[in-house]
Amino acid sequence: MKRWVVIGSVITLVTVLVCGGVACWWLSPGDLGTDDLDRLGLEPGKGRVIGVVTDKKEFLPPGATLQTYEGASISVCEAVQAGTYKLSEEEPERINYDVGEMVAEVKSGEDGYWQVDLDPGRYFIRAFYGERSYTGDIFIEVKEGEVEHLSLELIHGV
Repeated sequence: MKRWVVIGSVITLVTVLVCGGVACWWLSPGDLGTDDLDRLGLEPGKGRVIGVVTDKKEFLPPGATLQTYEGASISVCEAVQAGTYKLSEEEPERINYDVGEMVAEVKSGEDGYWQVDLDPGRYFIRAFYGERSYTGDIFIEVKEGEVEHLSLELIHGV
């Protein structure tokens, strides 16, 4: 009898954990209420991008460990529409974007973390560290009241 009680308890616990995980996964940053925006210090009409600056694994020397970078410069530029293109006749047209004017620049802080609040829109984000470490341009769409997460991975010495 005790064995069935233990099995039933384990099944119940696993079910509760799975349901809780699914509920957390379904909640998106877009579901933030006024109190949440106040707690985050996010201005109405703005969105936030937060992230960390790390090494790109593929470009690390053998035996080196991943690290984060304090003091990296993160530039945010507008994404400007530069025409349309089609991959095939069956697919809809897609918009091509070019890098526009810089709208913000921030430095990564302790442990490589950074954040920037932006107006809703499309942007390219890029990080630089020292003279020869940088990331590619990362395209992101910022939505009002939402928080986006980015990992900026540095390529060294290229």
